[in-house]
Amino acid sequence: FIIVITFTWFFFFFPYYLRRDASNLAKQRPLSTDVIYNIERTIVLLFVIAFVFFCFNMFMFKEKLQDADLALASSAVTKLPSDAKALQDSAIEKRQLGQFDEAIKLFDAAIKVHPRDDKLLYDRALTAFFVRRLQEAEDGFLRVQALNPKNVNASIKLAELKYFSSGDASQALVLMSGEQAEVLLYKIELLTAQRKYDAALALIPAYQASSPAAASQTPMVKGILLASAGRQEAAIPLLLAARTKLAKDLASVPGYSVEAQIYKHQLALVEAYIGNERVARELTLEALALMPPEKDATIGAIGISRAAHMYAVLDRADLVVEMLARLRTLPGTDLRTSAASLRADPVWDKINDDQRFQDEIIQFEKLDNL
Repeated sequence: FIIVITFTWFFFFFPYYLRRDASNLAKQRPLSTDVIYNIERTIVLLFVIAFVFFCFNMFMFKEKLQDADLALASSAVTKLPSDAKALQDSAIEKRQLGQFDEAIKLFDAAIKVHPRDDKLLYDRALTAFFVRRLQEAEDGFLRVQALNPKNVNASIKLAELKYFSSGDASQALVLMSGEQAEVLLYKIELLTAQRKYDAALALIPAYQASSPAAASQTPMVKGILLASAGRQEAAIPLLLAARTKLAKDLASVPGYSVEAQIYKHQLALVEAYIGNERVARELTLEALALMPPEKDATIGAIGISRAAHMYAVLDRADLVVEMLARLRTLPGTDLRTSAASLRADPVWDKINDDQRFQDEIIQFEKLDNL
């Protein structure tokens, strides 16, 4: 209101006085007449301004209503059963909770909406793999490959599935193609599983050059490979360098995050190969507490599997058996541990003669054949 009055004074009254002083208009009509005239103009102007403000506010109110309607409509759409994104999110949530059958049903519903979405198909196949529905998983990964030959993850998972089901690393290796870091890393793992350490070492330069992340992981990968081959003297400097880097990586992420869990497991494995059992066990317990299966069924299962591997390096059959027994009780697997892989992988060599470990293999065989 003050702004309006000021505006009126400067544009209606004040110029009038300037004109009177400048032109010496003493003989014009009385000042009172001009004042009344300008008051009338001011009142009209106020009504005009008020009307303009009213129209503007009505327009803005209408826009806000439309935005609110659109937001409401959008939220309603995301809740519709036919919306693939909402179905996918719900499926992933169910999978994290260990409700794998419900997750697969939701993925199937989402795929009906987008049948050629390779990410949906991959997630569906991965979920089937978690519950040992191996043929479904294989068919799904093959379909992903057919739709998107550049999907590296599908190629890796087909190889993992082959090793999981047969324990034949050579057959799994045939399924791998490409020079991406992820592909090269799993090739190194499969060659290690065949005890072809020199062939695995030959891939290290290509792996190191494949990406900056791979280059930073190379000391750990090469150090563990050399230690697995029994070349401890060559492995120790690399493992010490890997320990330093992993400690920095761990300090750079939130202590409650998935990344923190991964770094703790990796650091524990490095400490185990160096020979620091106490530190390795402490780190493993911390990692397991960060992401238990009750919190995330998939990441939790993978964590228990990592713990079992670390305990095997320490030659602690009692702790390995404890982890394997726990892994068997979960609704989903870790994608790596099966009767076939337990028999084939050299990581279990130190405890292979322990009857408790052999009993666990028998139990996993029953589970795999369900």
